[in-house]
Amino acid sequence: MGIQNWTVIAQSTKSAAAREIYLLDANHRNHKRTEAILNVYGNKEQTLNIIRNTERHKLKTAEKKRGGRPPSEGCEFVLAFPKSIRPSDLQWREIFRRIIPTISKSCDVSKADLQHICRAVVHKQKQDGRKGSGDHLHLLIGKFTNEGQYLRKLQHRATLRQIKQSFNLAALEVLGVNNETYQAEQTYHSKKRAPHWQVMAARAYEEVEARAQNLERSEDEKRDLLRVMNKLYLQSEKLVEAHEQGDKKQLNRQANRVSKSLEELEGFKLKGEEFTDEVQELNNSLQEASKRLKKPLRVKPLAP
Repeated sequence: MGIQNWTVIAQSTKSAAAREIYLLDANHRNHKRTEAILNVYGNKEQTLNIIRNTERHKLKTAEKKRGGRPPSEGCEFVLAFPKSIRPSDLQWREIFRRIIPTISKSCDVSKADLQHICRAVVHKQKQDGRKGSGDHLHLLIGKFTNEGQYLRKLQHRATLRQIKQSFNLAALEVLGVNNETYQAEQTYHSKKRAPHWQVMAARAYEEVEARAQNLERSEDEKRDLLRVMNKLYLQSEKLVEAHEQGDKKQLNRQANRVSKSLEELEGFKLKGEEFTDEVQELNNSLQEASKRLKKPLRVKPLAP
């Protein structure tokens, strides 16, 4: 018995700059099992286009004196294979080339316009051991073209469904593997997907970390701020692990530590001009985690 589709996950992107740094950082804590990073399409120019086009839209909206929540900069799709399937560099580029027309048609945008706001990077993973994912492609698409067109359908379920179908077909035509007849050679326990709140928190940490480098603060203050953010990230990982293992003592211990770290973070008097919505996203994610605990975290909104 095969599988319905190869894995495709969609995630809204608030900071294309943070994702650019993350995708190419071989030393990131999440890339311990990454053997190689392959640049499939684009560079910093495409990432800057995504950021610039979003800022142009924000300005245009402000000039019209319209309110509403600021839009996210893009949407990231992660297309992954099981560990036993390892496309070559040329095959990954061919798979990417076959999927782009599907996105173009689904979002009613030309391929020429799409190529200016598209970024693709492959992470090749170690194949041994019980932990870790297989090789996967990160595909980042901006929500606004250089001409100002808003890709409203980019995050629609219909678009995700079409990308999955296109990925299935590309794998069959390029690699000769069929998801419907694929037999997984799984000798390990599947890793549960991280809770939604933890994913959101991790993204917030990355975005704050990227922006912190440009703050008009002393080097010591920047270093202390990043230290607190990194501590929060590690504590949240331990909190999730304790929750999954049913260790109530460790769960409450980590909950108290996260609360203290949040209070320490408040001491930096973070301003909206520096981090926009990222810090509030961090708070929201931790509030979601708090609902799972008998003793809720003392999460307070940080200074706007």
